[in-house]
Amino acid sequence: MGNKYNVLIIDDERSFRELLEILFSNEGYNVFMAADIAGSQRIISEKKIDIIICDLVLGKEDGLDVVKWCRENSYNIPFILMTAYASSATALESVKLGVVDYITKPFDMDHLATMVREVITSRKNEDSEFYTELDEIKGKSNAIKNVKKYIMDVAKTDSTILITGESGTGKELVARAVHRLSHRALKPFKTINCSAIPYDLLESELFGYKRGAFTGASYDKKGIFELANGGSIFLDEIGEMPLFLQSKLLRVIQDKMVQPLGAGTEIKTDFRIIAATNKNLEEETKKGNFRSDLYYRLNVVNINIPPLRERKEDVEELAKHFLKKYAVLMDKNISRNLCTRKMKTFEVNIFYLYYYDIM
Repeated sequence: MGNKYNVLIIDDERSFRELLEILFSNEGYNVFMAADIAGSQRIISEKKIDIIICDLVLGKEDGLDVVKWCRENSYNIPFILMTAYASSATALESVKLGVVDYITKPFDMDHLATMVREVITSRKNEDSEFYTELDEIKGKSNAIKNVKKYIMDVAKTDSTILITGESGTGKELVARAVHRLSHRALKPFKTINCSAIPYDLLESELFGYKRGAFTGASYDKKGIFELANGGSIFLDEIGEMPLFLQSKLLRVIQDKMVQPLGAGTEIKTDFRIIAATNKNLEEETKKGNFRSDLYYRLNVVNINIPPLRERKEDVEELAKHFLKKYAVLMDKNISRNLCTRKMKTFEVNIFYLYYYDIM
């Protein structure tokens, strides 16, 4: 385990902190210590902490306030709480805040060491899966990390998802990631851009049609709801869907039954809806442009992707990604020192060129 993992011990008793320092140093961890909330916040802000062992009572302070502060500031660090005052209320509050476990004093030191080892090992496996499955979503900012974590949380459910964010923020990448991590991953992932298809064709693309349903319908055509049976449907730019189709979509979502144009019977199908929009649908409902009942059906789970201007720390990674991508597409061999300031400027310029002019 060596120096790979950093443990933070928060306890107001110096002798106990030092005892735990000896224990975890011998286990091969880097150990940091704090006596109060302010001290712990400084360490968490400056160091990459892998796990926190925190006393529930820190003099006159509450150890749970450290957990709350971490969650509020997007530090997704596992916590083990130590307490001499175990109660069901404490346990419930700990669970709500995402504390992985808590241990009652006095406790066996070997047991605590085992708990920490198991959490670290589990965390390492989660991180490996996290980055493997979501590696198309580029960025190292807390905002993007939170988006990725939320995808992991909701992908395994079957809830309808509404992805919001400005154009170009990567809503389709998020939708595909949700599908890949869901139990529907081996089934179809069908996409349709509601703003790119003329209104008179959108209905048939969504729901399909039977031969003879209208002039030019010379064969039966399956819509994406039927084609996506067992899988996921990504409705991009859902805010552009006309009102007359919104009502039909609402019924399909409610009943999981589709009636192709010209058909006398409905077809049962199983799908998960993932929708996306760059519009404020709540405002659109007030204006009468979007059905409020459909909005609430779609907005069961909301994933918001912040614009790049709010996460500038992601620019460098995105620039490198696009630089490599277009070097391959244009058959260019680019071998430069990517760590120099000059190269970073070059990368950013390349990124903005493609992001705004091509993508």
